[in-house]
Amino acid sequence: MNLELTVDEAGYRKALLIKHLISVVDLYDLESHFDADTFGQLRRDVERFLAQPEFQSLRDGHIEEAIEVKPPGIRDLLRNLFGPSRQEINLSKQREALIERAEHAENSAFEALAELAEAARERDEVKARLKELESELNVLKSEV
Repeated sequence: MNLELTVDEAGYRKALLIKHLISVVDLYDLESHFDADTFGQLRRDVERFLAQPEFQSLRDGHIEEAIEVKPPGIRDLLRNLFGPSRQEINLSKQREALIERAEHAENSAFEALAELAEAARERDEVKARLKELESELNVLKSEV
C-alpha cells in the first residue's frame, strides 16, 4: 500500500483525518477487522507524513477542525423556538400507545401461560385420581 498525499494544508488535513480514524479503530479495539500488516503500514505512513517539518505550523490542530459540522437548519431553529412539531407529537403518542399495547399483550401472554400451567397441573391430578379410582374398582370387582 502506498499512501500518496499532497504536501500542503489539504494533504495535511486528509492525513490528520486518517490518523483520527485510526484512533477510533484503536479506541474500539477494531484492529482484528483489518489486515494487521496493511493497517500497521498505514499508521506508520500517516505518522511519517504528519511529522514532516512543512507542517510545523499546522500541528496544533484539533479533531473538531477535521470534522465538518453542519449549521443548524430551519427545522432545528423552529424546533428550538416552538418545541416539537405536530407530527413529532403524534408519532410520540403513537409510540406510547404501541408500547402500552405491547405491555398488555405481554401481560396477557404471561397470564395465559399461568392458566395453562394450572390446567396441566389439574389434569395431572385428575389423571392420578382416576387411576386410584380404577384400582379401587378393580379391587371391588375382584372381591365380588
